[in-house]
Amino acid sequence: MSSNKQVVEGPIFIVSNVRKTFTSGRETVVALNNANVIFPKGKITAILGPNGSGKSTLLALLGGLISPDSGQICFCNQNKAIALNTLSAIDLQTIRRNHLSMIFQGLNLVSHLKVWQNVALPLVLNGSSWRKANPQAMHFLSLFGLEEKAQDRPNQLSGGQQQRVAICRTLVTNSRVILADEPTARLDGESTKQLMGILSMLSAKRETSVIIATHDRELVRTYCHYAITCSKESDGNIVN
Repeated sequence: MSSNKQVVEGPIFIVSNVRKTFTSGRETVVALNNANVIFPKGKITAILGPNGSGKSTLLALLGGLISPDSGQICFCNQNKAIALNTLSAIDLQTIRRNHLSMIFQGLNLVSHLKVWQNVALPLVLNGSSWRKANPQAMHFLSLFGLEEKAQDRPNQLSGGQQQRVAICRTLVTNSRVILADEPTARLDGESTKQLMGILSMLSAKRETSVIIATHDRELVRTYCHYAITCSKESDGNIVN
């Protein structure tokens, strides 16, 4: 991976000598090989690269959804570096619930819940009632022009609308870290501006750390403080 600026802020993640492979039949696919990178705290960092270069794998590792074959992924919390791959499942879940939010390519909306309930769900899982969570959910739905869809089910929405709901669900938690896998892929130009404007505000005012996997270089030039690059040609290595 290569950076477009020198990283001078304190880190939110430290990736050290990470290797991750997957087995496909008899073939072993190297997703990341000896990856070393520091993600700065409170900034918007892009992970660039073509399909199959390891972008989504790296995001999943940062989110503690998968573990590296070797090396360490450290999450920096209150000046303490916590190796995610050494934690128990319960401790890892606690960190994800309290500090991390993710926007998945698959969206993962709950089909039997209404739109506003899908957005409010993280708050309810953290102990809030549906009644108390409703105003926060509606606030973010209104930012993306979805307040009139609040009582609908996800299957009643277009693909772009579903993506915006998934984004609202991520933003409602006010997490310290937002990990986003191609978050603008289904969005039109106006929705992309709205999303990136909100992420820029969170980074500037709340020091939220935002890490985005994307192939959109114009988005990176316009909104991101840093960019790192995954290379498909280097057998999963991070290009320096």
